Amino acid sequence: TPETGSSPEPVEEFDPVLMVSEITENVILPQYAAAASATEAFASDTGTLSSYCDAIGTSGETSAFGLVQDDWRATMSTIQAIEMHAIGPVAENENALRNQILSYSAGKLSTCGIDISAILNEAGNFDVTARSLNQRGFGAIGYALFNSDLTHSCASQVPETQGWNERSEDERRIARCNLARAIAVDVAGATAEVNDDWQTFGATFSAEDNIGDSLQLLTDGIFALDKLVKDLKLGVPLGINASCSAVACPEIVESIFSANSFANIRDNLVAFRNLFTGAEGSGFDDYIREEDLLLLYLQFLQQKPVLKLSSSRYKL
Repeated sequence: TPETGSSPEPVEEFDPVLMVSEITENVILPQYAAAASATEAFASDTGTLSSYCDAIGTSGETSAFGLVQDDWRATMSTIQAIEMHAIGPVAENENALRNQILSYSAGKLSTCGIDISAILNEAGNFDVTARSLNQRGFGAIGYALFNSDLTHSCASQVPETQGWNERSEDERRIARCNLARAIAVDVAGATAEVNDDWQTFGATFSAEDNIGDSLQLLTDGIFALDKLVKDLKLGVPLGINASCSAVACPEIVESIFSANSFANIRDNLVAFRNLFTGAEGSGFDDYIREEDLLLLYLQFLQQKPVLKLSSSRYKL
């Protein structure tokens, strides 16, 4: 208790500039750095992917496949984190780099296109960057690695895949695995570029003069939880979203071949929490408390006849 007559402690006002700076330094930049490091290691000539490709048809294939599976899941986890703030350099040119890293938000994979790419890659002059985005990205690697059905997914009249199904299982696994190598290098290049760009862009992003635009970008980014996770990853496969015209569309789940879709969503939620709270720094939860925005929102809801909420039940 302060002594009588002493001045009260000054109340610190919430600083949105500090919030953006801390979210940038504590959440966004480390997540891009982690994704760049993980994808680089995955694409490395000495990484688990290359080791598995080299082990196909040998006694070490099973153990090598287990290692690359674990590594793919761990690397995908770092990519799912950056999906929750697809803003700034990664979103430029209509999300070009984002879709190069992971194309799920732009549409379903072309499994036939990936099968064709696996065959074309054997010619030696294959350019993965010339293929459409729905045949690239880390999701395409998931198909090439995890799909146990080695039969191609193209129509019977597609010329490139003629004779594919008659090849040995090892030959087909090696072809798909070598394509995964080429795509992995492409993904690693994109994450490295985004990471480098954000190291420069981060200072501009958290500058006081740009705070209005940066706050808008951050709020736009966190809506990925609604548009990407709720509507696309859950709503479409469950048949809740109108994009699914059937009772359900389970074939639209993000990582159907690796059975990693739930893990992806969990990683999205953890990343959203860190982005929203600022991890160890100030975040939007602090901003909401400061501005009493939650109370105002609950009061708005209470005015609607279909919803009766007690604000005492909802506390951050």
